Amino acid sequence: MEQPIRDIELDALDISLGDISDAQLARLISSDELQDDVQACLDLRQAIAQERQLVDVEAELERMHRRLQQPAASPRRHKGLLIWSAVAAAAVFIGALLFIGRQPETPSTDGFFSPTAIQKGIRLTAENGSQATLSPQSKQNTSISLDDFRRMFDDEAHIRHLTLTVPFGKSADITLPDSSKVYLSPGTQLTFPSAFADGKRVVKLEGNAYFKVKHDSRRPFIVIADKLQTTVLGTEFNIDTRRHEVTLITGSVRVKAGQTGHEQTLRPNQQVTLGTSDQLSLTSVDPTPYTMWRDGYLYFDNVDLETIMQAIGANFNKTVEFRSHTALHYKMRFISERNNGVSAALDMMNRMQKVNVRLDGNKIIVEDL
Repeated sequence: MEQPIRDIELDALDISLGDISDAQLARLISSDELQDDVQACLDLRQAIAQERQLVDVEAELERMHRRLQQPAASPRRHKGLLIWSAVAAAAVFIGALLFIGRQPETPSTDGFFSPTAIQKGIRLTAENGSQATLSPQSKQNTSISLDDFRRMFDDEAHIRHLTLTVPFGKSADITLPDSSKVYLSPGTQLTFPSAFADGKRVVKLEGNAYFKVKHDSRRPFIVIADKLQTTVLGTEFNIDTRRHEVTLITGSVRVKAGQTGHEQTLRPNQQVTLGTSDQLSLTSVDPTPYTMWRDGYLYFDNVDLETIMQAIGANFNKTVEFRSHTALHYKMRFISERNNGVSAALDMMNRMQKVNVRLDGNKIIVEDL
């Protein structure tokens, strides 16, 4: 029987952190396809431990990107890519964050970011105003089924419009009535019916979410997100209403600008953005940040520190205060598992030794060393 992918990822992370057991190593090298990946990972860990040079980590991350862009030939090959992705990412943990440099832009005069007020939990609200709340949990992400809120449905035959609200400080994934799955980032709302009818599946999004839509050629899946309408039959894509963008991971989607009617059809690894004139612009993108977010990571590649800290603040519902305006535009690569919490993320940031990041109550303070 194949080892679950999640276990393989954990084994791979243990390799990189030096905690691999004989049993884990035996599992990982049990197939010819994985032996090369495992050996490369072990070599990488040893080299980083001895040299501690950022350039080696940089090269291995570039190699990771090249490998991830190659099509997987089989489930076993896919696992090999997962192993390499996890270990190359964990190399950043050992080698500290990659400091790319500082950007020449004029520093922002606004060094603060603050999410909305703390909310007690993830809420589901029906159109009649009835509401149910999931109790706070220690983990940052929560998996939700409509069965969690079934007590709200006194009449199963009646279709209700429901709004799922995920507060800042939490993220969630929910399985919809058609078995499609949606991953919601902090500060996001998803409105959907308790059952899909009338030959189509329509939901409304405010915020940022990753969709894995179950294929159904008879019933298109439509996401209404601010001024954008996205139509699919079954695929994976990400929508961010704050950035007015749709990013396609697999399959095909059609995006229409609500006011102008301008349409674009996307292919995998393409992103469409709604401009100020309500026109759609199409670009090619790296899908890794979106799939890494879906899988539970804060992941940034050559992104300014201001954007990274805003994401950390939103994910853990913390205000961020920059006391070093120069540091706002530092470019770097960063990865941290969201369920490890804010302290682990800040510890990872401090390993770069370019800024000092600390938690003061509900505020994250970023200052020079």
